[in-house]
Amino acid sequence: MNLKRLFSAGFLIVFSFLFNTVYGQTRIVSGKVADQEDGSPLAGVSILVKGSASGANSLSDGTFKISVPDNSGILVFSHVGYLQEEVSIVNSAYLAVSMKPESKTLNDVVVTALGIKTERASLGYSVTEVKGQELTQARTVNVLNSLAGKVAGLNVSSIAGGPGASSNVIIRGVSSLTQTNQPLYVINGIPIENQPNAVGSNQYANAPDLGDAISNINPDDIESVSVLKGASASALYGYRAKAGVILITTKSAKGNSIEFNSNYVAEQVVDPTDWQYQYGPGANNMSPTTQLVAFQSGQSSWGGKLINSGVIPYDCVSRPYVAQKNNLKNFYRTG
Repeated sequence: MNLKRLFSAGFLIVFSFLFNTVYGQTRIVSGKVADQEDGSPLAGVSILVKGSASGANSLSDGTFKISVPDNSGILVFSHVGYLQEEVSIVNSAYLAVSMKPESKTLNDVVVTALGIKTERASLGYSVTEVKGQELTQARTVNVLNSLAGKVAGLNVSSIAGGPGASSNVIIRGVSSLTQTNQPLYVINGIPIENQPNAVGSNQYANAPDLGDAISNINPDDIESVSVLKGASASALYGYRAKAGVILITTKSAKGNSIEFNSNYVAEQVVDPTDWQYQYGPGANNMSPTTQLVAFQSGQSSWGGKLINSGVIPYDCVSRPYVAQKNNLKNFYRTG
């Protein structure tokens, strides 16, 4: 009788050991998942028992409950934008887990028409991107002038109308003999026309240059500028983009900081031209002798040699027949 009881007890111990080993007993582990930087709760965190398919997700307040086998000792926490965490649960019934944000570098994408983003490698045309900080290193009144020398095939020339004058931009040479050769400008997905704003409709009139539309954009507000080249780029925006497209993306509000910038620009004439100062106004190697001759040949420099002798100009006021070397310098001032 005693042997039978002893055998039964031994059988139960062996069976219990094998059952716990194969099937295992479970226990409940709870806790809370939060952001390591600001402590905010994380919802939707995937929680898995390492080495098994058992898992759970955290709730909106970051709390979770998961049933784990007694023989398991590690929980794996994973969430989009955060580094994966492995936490030991040996002798632990409650866990406070902090996950660290993960910053990854995304592949370069280009915003094309209507906000569509395309990988750079899949584009059928050439595109060059200029970051906003490159446009503010050497500031100009018109932001287009800052693109000079930064994009291959892009020719930027400022019109001689002062610091706020229009800019002439040509991408890969002239594309039309009768229409404008200016590229199409797209600001945050909105196409705009950028034509010089001059007073008067007559192209031969002596009208002042009041600047163009792009000159109203603050360089500090630009995040990036993308230049689309070639005829294939015009398929995105139609015939107006036949001369290329310049995409301008402005900055979006980030954080609570205030940015202050101060800028001072001075402009001077680069090339005053090396004029000849040996022969004066006139014709036939002779200085003007009458008012009529002075009026007719005053724009020509085919007169006699400039010597300190009297000459009759068109206004009949006698002046020395000598070179005036500082006329151009006296005309231009620092802009």
